[in-house]
Amino acid sequence: KLSIILPVYNVEQYIEKCIRSLEDQNVDKDHYEILVIDDGSPDCSSMIVEKLQKEFSNITMYHKENGGLSSARNYGIERARGKYCWFVDSDDYIEKDVLKELLFQLETDDLDYIGFIIYDVRGENRRNGFEGIERPVDVISGLEYVKKYHIAQSACVHILRTEIYQKYNLRFIEGIIHEDYEFVLRMYKFCRRMKFVDLPVYNYIIKESGSITSIKSYAQNKRSFDSWYVIIDSLQNYFKNSSDIYAHYAYSWINNYKYVALTNLLVKPFPFENKKKVYRQYKSIGIFKIGSNHLTLKRKLRTWIYRIPFIYLGFMYLLNKKYGE
Repeated sequence: KLSIILPVYNVEQYIEKCIRSLEDQNVDKDHYEILVIDDGSPDCSSMIVEKLQKEFSNITMYHKENGGLSSARNYGIERARGKYCWFVDSDDYIEKDVLKELLFQLETDDLDYIGFIIYDVRGENRRNGFEGIERPVDVISGLEYVKKYHIAQSACVHILRTEIYQKYNLRFIEGIIHEDYEFVLRMYKFCRRMKFVDLPVYNYIIKESGSITSIKSYAQNKRSFDSWYVIIDSLQNYFKNSSDIYAHYAYSWINNYKYVALTNLLVKPFPFENKKKVYRQYKSIGIFKIGSNHLTLKRKLRTWIYRIPFIYLGFMYLLNKKYGE
Protein backbone atom coordinates (compact mmCIF):
# COMPACT_ATOMS: atom_id res chain seq x y z
CA LYS A 1 0.00 0.00 0.00
CA LEU A 2 2.79 2.45 0.85
CA SER A 3 6.36 3.14 -0.20
CA ILE A 4 8.43 5.22 2.24
CA ILE A 5 11.43 6.79 0.50
CA LEU A 6 14.30 7.44 2.86
CA PRO A 7 17.35 9.25 1.40
CA VAL A 8 20.48 8.64 3.48
CA TYR A 9 23.63 10.74 3.67
CA ASN A 10 25.80 11.23 6.76
CA VAL A 11 23.04 10.37 9.25
CA GLU A 12 24.64 7.66 11.35
CA GLN A 13 23.55 9.51 14.50
CA TYR A 14 19.89 9.51 13.48
CA ILE A 15 19.14 6.70 11.03
CA GLU A 16 18.34 3.94 13.51
CA LYS A 17 15.87 6.07 15.47
CA CYS A 18 14.22 7.10 12.20
CA ILE A 19 13.83 3.57 10.86
CA ARG A 20 12.65 2.15 14.17
CA SER A 21 9.96 4.84 14.30
CA LEU A 22 8.84 3.75 10.81
CA GLU A 23 8.70 0.14 11.96
CA ASP A 24 6.93 0.88 15.26
CA GLN A 25 3.55 0.94 13.53
CA ASN A 26 0.25 -0.91 13.80
CA VAL A 27 0.41 -2.07 10.15
CA ASP A 28 1.55 -5.42 8.82
CA LYS A 29 5.07 -5.22 7.39
CA ASP A 30 3.78 -6.66 4.10
CA HIS A 31 1.64 -3.57 3.60
CA TYR A 32 4.47 -1.06 3.34
CA GLU A 33 8.07 -0.90 2.19
CA ILE A 34 10.95 1.30 3.29
CA LEU A 35 13.25 2.19 0.41
CA VAL A 36 16.57 3.37 1.82
CA ILE A 37 18.50 5.33 -0.81
CA ASP A 38 22.17 5.46 0.20
CA ASP A 39 23.29 8.59 -1.64
CA GLY A 40 26.99 7.74 -1.52
CA SER A 41 27.14 8.33 2.23
CA PRO A 42 30.76 8.13 3.49
CA ASP A 43 29.86 7.34 7.12
CA CYS A 44 28.49 4.18 8.75
CA SER A 45 24.83 4.83 7.87
CA SER A 46 24.56 1.91 5.42
CA MET A 47 26.08 -0.51 7.95
CA ILE A 48 23.41 0.49 10.46
CA VAL A 49 20.71 -0.09 7.83
CA GLU A 50 22.15 -3.51 6.98
CA LYS A 51 21.87 -4.47 10.64
CA LEU A 52 18.22 -3.33 10.71
CA GLN A 53 17.47 -5.28 7.51
CA LYS A 54 18.14 -8.49 9.45
CA GLU A 55 15.47 -7.45 11.94
CA PHE A 56 12.82 -6.06 9.59
CA SER A 57 11.68 -7.70 6.34
CA ASN A 58 10.33 -4.59 4.59
CA ILE A 59 13.60 -2.62 4.20
CA THR A 60 15.29 -2.46 0.81
CA MET A 61 18.51 -0.51 0.42
CA TYR A 62 19.88 0.92 -2.81
CA HIS A 63 23.33 2.42 -3.26
CA LYS A 64 24.05 5.25 -5.69
CA GLU A 65 26.65 7.92 -6.32
CA ASN A 66 26.13 11.11 -4.35
CA GLY A 67 23.71 13.40 -6.12
CA GLY A 68 21.93 15.24 -3.33
CA LEU A 69 18.50 14.97 -1.74
CA SER A 70 16.51 15.56 -4.95
CA SER A 71 18.48 12.92 -6.81
CA ALA A 72 17.92 10.37 -4.04
CA ARG A 73 14.19 11.08 -3.91
CA ASN A 74 13.85 10.77 -7.69
CA TYR A 75 15.74 7.48 -7.54
CA GLY A 76 13.25 6.25 -4.96
CA ILE A 77 10.19 7.36 -6.95
CA GLU A 78 11.31 5.23 -9.89
CA ARG A 79 11.52 2.14 -7.66
CA ALA A 80 8.42 2.64 -5.49
CA ARG A 81 5.88 -0.20 -5.69
CA GLY A 82 3.29 1.12 -3.26
CA LYS A 83 -0.06 2.66 -4.14
CA TYR A 84 1.04 5.70 -2.12
CA CYS A 85 4.41 7.33 -1.60
CA TRP A 86 5.90 9.24 1.34
CA PHE A 87 9.25 11.03 1.64
CA VAL A 88 10.84 10.91 5.08
CA ASP A 89 14.15 12.58 5.91
CA SER A 90 16.45 10.14 7.65
CA ASP A 91 17.41 12.51 10.46
CA ASP A 92 13.75 12.92 11.50
CA TYR A 93 11.28 10.42 12.98
CA ILE A 94 7.54 9.74 13.09
CA GLU A 95 5.07 9.02 15.86
CA LYS A 96 4.13 5.51 16.92
CA ASP A 97 1.08 3.80 15.38
CA VAL A 98 0.04 6.48 12.88
CA LEU A 99 0.29 4.56 9.59
CA LYS A 100 -2.91 2.58 10.05
CA GLU A 101 -5.02 5.72 10.44
CA LEU A 102 -3.33 7.49 7.52
CA LEU A 103 -3.83 4.53 5.18
CA PHE A 104 -7.43 4.12 6.36
CA GLN A 105 -8.18 7.78 5.53
CA LEU A 106 -6.48 7.52 2.14
CA GLU A 107 -8.48 4.45 1.16
CA THR A 108 -11.82 5.43 2.68
CA ASP A 109 -11.96 8.87 1.07
CA ASP A 110 -10.23 7.81 -2.18
CA LEU A 111 -7.57 10.50 -1.64
CA ASP A 112 -4.67 11.52 -3.82
CA TYR A 113 -3.07 13.37 -0.92
CA ILE A 114 -3.22 13.37 2.84
CA GLY A 115 -1.53 15.96 5.03
CA PHE A 116 -0.91 15.80 8.77
CA ILE A 117 0.67 17.66 11.68
CA ILE A 118 4.43 18.18 11.76
CA TYR A 119 6.30 19.12 14.93
CA ASP A 120 9.47 21.20 14.97
CA VAL A 121 11.77 19.61 17.54
CA ARG A 122 14.67 21.54 19.03
CA GLY A 123 16.24 19.63 21.91
CA GLU A 124 13.52 19.13 24.51
CA ASN A 125 11.20 21.69 22.93
CA ARG A 126 8.49 20.57 20.50
CA ARG A 127 6.23 22.96 18.59
CA ASN A 128 3.35 22.39 16.17
CA GLY A 129 4.70 23.51 12.80
CA PHE A 130 1.19 24.45 11.64
CA GLU A 131 0.23 26.43 14.72
CA GLY A 132 -1.87 29.43 13.70
CA ILE A 133 -2.14 28.27 10.09
CA GLU A 134 -5.65 27.60 8.80
CA ARG A 135 -6.11 24.31 6.98
CA PRO A 136 -9.17 22.83 5.27
CA VAL A 137 -11.37 20.45 7.27
CA ASP A 138 -13.03 18.77 4.27
CA VAL A 139 -11.81 16.98 1.17
CA ILE A 140 -10.83 19.59 -1.44
CA SER A 141 -8.93 19.81 -4.72
CA GLY A 142 -5.39 21.08 -5.18
CA LEU A 143 -6.81 24.13 -6.95
CA GLU A 144 -9.02 25.04 -3.98
CA TYR A 145 -6.10 24.55 -1.62
CA VAL A 146 -3.66 26.77 -3.52
CA LYS A 147 -6.40 29.38 -3.94
CA LYS A 148 -7.54 29.62 -0.31
CA TYR A 149 -4.91 28.27 2.05
CA HIS A 150 -1.28 28.56 3.07
CA ILE A 151 0.46 25.81 1.13
CA ALA A 152 2.72 23.34 2.94
CA GLN A 153 6.17 23.76 1.40
CA SER A 154 7.70 20.46 2.44
CA ALA A 155 7.61 17.10 0.70
CA CYS A 156 7.67 15.29 4.05
CA VAL A 157 4.32 16.50 5.41
CA HIS A 158 2.09 14.53 3.07
CA ILE A 159 1.52 11.14 1.49
CA LEU A 160 0.68 11.17 -2.24
CA ARG A 161 -0.73 8.64 -4.68
CA THR A 162 2.28 7.15 -6.51
CA GLU A 163 0.43 7.19 -9.84
CA ILE A 164 0.66 11.01 -9.87
CA TYR A 165 4.46 10.89 -9.89
CA GLN A 166 4.40 8.40 -12.74
CA LYS A 167 1.57 9.81 -14.86
CA TYR A 168 2.81 13.41 -14.81
CA ASN A 169 6.55 12.64 -14.59
CA LEU A 170 6.66 14.62 -11.36
CA ARG A 171 10.27 14.85 -10.14
CA PHE A 172 12.46 17.12 -8.02
CA ILE A 173 14.94 19.49 -9.64
CA GLU A 174 18.39 18.12 -8.92
CA GLY A 175 21.42 20.13 -7.85
CA ILE A 176 19.57 22.80 -5.86
CA ILE A 177 18.34 23.37 -2.30
CA HIS A 178 14.85 24.61 -1.27
CA GLU A 179 13.65 22.14 -3.93
CA ASP A 180 10.37 21.44 -2.12
CA TYR A 181 9.09 24.95 -2.90
CA GLU A 182 9.25 24.29 -6.62
CA PHE A 183 8.06 20.70 -6.37
CA VAL A 184 4.91 21.10 -4.27
CA LEU A 185 3.52 23.98 -6.33
CA ARG A 186 3.53 21.74 -9.40
CA MET A 187 2.31 18.73 -7.39
CA TYR A 188 -0.90 20.32 -6.07
CA LYS A 189 -2.03 20.90 -9.66
CA PHE A 190 -2.65 17.16 -10.06
CA CYS A 191 -4.45 16.49 -6.76
CA ARG A 192 -8.15 15.79 -7.32
CA ARG A 193 -8.93 14.94 -3.73
CA MET A 194 -6.82 16.01 -0.77
CA LYS A 195 -7.41 16.09 2.94
CA PHE A 196 -5.68 17.19 6.15
CA VAL A 197 -5.98 15.36 9.46
CA ASP A 198 -5.22 16.74 12.92
CA LEU A 199 -2.96 13.82 13.68
CA PRO A 200 0.55 14.38 15.08
CA VAL A 201 2.73 12.37 12.71
CA TYR A 202 6.08 13.87 11.75
CA ASN A 203 8.90 15.16 13.94
CA TYR A 204 11.28 17.52 12.15
CA ILE A 205 14.60 17.82 13.97
CA ILE A 206 16.07 21.33 14.04
CA LYS A 207 19.77 20.91 14.58
CA GLU A 208 22.02 23.26 16.47
CA SER A 209 24.67 25.34 14.73
CA GLY A 210 27.11 23.21 12.83
CA SER A 211 24.59 21.38 10.65
CA ILE A 212 24.54 22.04 6.93
CA THR A 213 21.32 24.05 7.23
CA SER A 214 22.61 26.35 9.95
CA ILE A 215 26.12 27.22 8.71
CA LYS A 216 26.01 30.67 7.08
CA SER A 217 28.96 29.99 4.80
CA TYR A 218 29.76 31.67 1.51
CA ALA A 219 29.18 28.44 -0.42
CA GLN A 220 25.86 27.74 1.27
CA ASN A 221 24.55 31.26 0.71
CA LYS A 222 25.63 31.22 -2.93
CA ARG A 223 23.86 27.91 -3.40
CA SER A 224 20.72 29.36 -1.82
CA PHE A 225 20.76 32.42 -4.11
CA ASP A 226 21.34 30.25 -7.18
CA SER A 227 18.60 27.83 -6.13
CA TRP A 228 15.98 30.57 -5.77
CA TYR A 229 16.88 31.77 -9.26
CA VAL A 230 16.33 28.25 -10.65
CA ILE A 231 13.08 27.74 -8.67
CA ILE A 232 11.46 31.00 -9.77
CA ASP A 233 12.62 30.68 -13.37
CA SER A 234 11.49 27.04 -13.55
CA LEU A 235 8.01 27.76 -12.16
CA GLN A 236 7.48 30.80 -14.37
CA ASN A 237 8.41 28.75 -17.44
CA TYR A 238 6.22 25.87 -16.29
CA PHE A 239 3.10 27.98 -15.90
CA LYS A 240 3.66 30.75 -18.48
CA ASN A 241 1.84 29.01 -21.34
CA SER A 242 -0.90 27.63 -19.14
CA SER A 243 -4.26 29.35 -19.36
CA ASP A 244 -5.99 27.32 -16.65
CA ILE A 245 -7.12 28.85 -13.38
CA TYR A 246 -4.55 26.87 -11.37
CA ALA A 247 -1.70 28.76 -13.06
CA HIS A 248 -3.28 32.05 -11.98
CA TYR A 249 -3.21 31.07 -8.32
CA ALA A 250 0.18 29.40 -8.62
CA TYR A 251 1.64 32.73 -9.72
CA SER A 252 0.53 34.31 -6.45
CA TRP A 253 2.81 31.83 -4.66
CA ILE A 254 5.64 32.38 -7.14
CA ASN A 255 5.39 36.06 -6.22
CA ASN A 256 5.87 35.10 -2.57
CA TYR A 257 9.00 33.19 -3.54
CA LYS A 258 10.32 36.29 -5.26
CA TYR A 259 9.99 38.16 -2.01
CA VAL A 260 11.81 35.40 -0.11
CA ALA A 261 14.64 35.41 -2.66
CA LEU A 262 15.04 39.20 -2.43
CA THR A 263 14.96 39.16 1.35
CA ASN A 264 17.61 36.45 1.49
CA LEU A 265 19.83 38.41 -0.87
CA LEU A 266 19.45 41.46 1.32
CA VAL A 267 20.14 39.97 4.73
CA LYS A 268 22.50 37.05 4.17
CA PRO A 269 26.24 37.77 4.45
CA PHE A 270 27.86 37.75 1.03
CA PRO A 271 30.51 39.89 -0.73
CA PHE A 272 28.99 43.10 -2.07
CA GLU A 273 30.24 42.67 -5.65
CA ASN A 274 28.83 39.15 -5.75
CA LYS A 275 25.46 40.39 -4.47
CA LYS A 276 25.30 42.81 -7.39
CA LYS A 277 25.81 39.92 -9.81
CA VAL A 278 23.00 37.95 -8.19
CA TYR A 279 20.86 41.08 -8.21
CA ARG A 280 21.29 41.39 -12.00
CA GLN A 281 20.45 37.70 -12.44
CA TYR A 282 17.28 38.13 -10.44
CA LYS A 283 16.26 41.18 -12.47
CA SER A 284 16.59 39.13 -15.68
CA ILE A 285 13.72 36.85 -14.57
CA GLY A 286 11.47 39.72 -13.51
CA ILE A 287 11.89 39.32 -9.79
CA PHE A 288 10.56 42.84 -9.13
CA LYS A 289 7.34 42.08 -11.03
CA ILE A 290 5.43 41.00 -7.96
CA GLY A 291 1.73 40.92 -8.73
CA SER A 292 -0.99 39.27 -6.65
CA ASN A 293 0.48 37.40 -3.71
CA HIS A 294 -0.02 36.23 -0.15
CA LEU A 295 2.34 38.75 1.43
CA THR A 296 1.37 40.70 4.52
CA LEU A 297 1.19 44.51 4.29
CA LYS A 298 4.54 44.77 6.07
CA ARG A 299 6.17 42.49 3.52
CA LYS A 300 4.57 44.39 0.62
CA LEU A 301 6.06 47.65 1.87
CA ARG A 302 9.47 46.04 2.06
CA THR A 303 9.07 44.73 -1.46
CA TRP A 304 8.39 48.23 -2.79
CA ILE A 305 11.67 49.36 -1.24
CA TYR A 306 13.48 46.49 -2.97
CA ARG A 307 12.08 47.66 -6.33
CA ILE A 308 14.28 50.75 -6.18
CA PRO A 309 17.78 49.58 -7.10
CA PHE A 310 19.58 52.59 -5.59
CA ILE A 311 17.98 52.15 -2.18
CA TYR A 312 18.37 48.40 -2.39
CA LEU A 313 22.08 48.63 -3.24
CA GLY A 314 22.47 51.21 -0.49
CA PHE A 315 21.04 48.70 1.99
CA MET A 316 23.40 46.06 0.65
CA TYR A 317 26.34 48.47 1.05
CA LEU A 318 25.50 49.01 4.72
CA LEU A 319 25.07 45.30 5.24
CA ASN A 320 28.32 44.67 3.45
CA LYS A 321 30.13 46.90 5.95
CA LYS A 322 28.74 44.70 8.69
CA TYR A 323 28.96 41.26 7.08
CA GLY A 324 31.23 41.73 4.08
CA GLU A 325 34.58 40.16 3.50
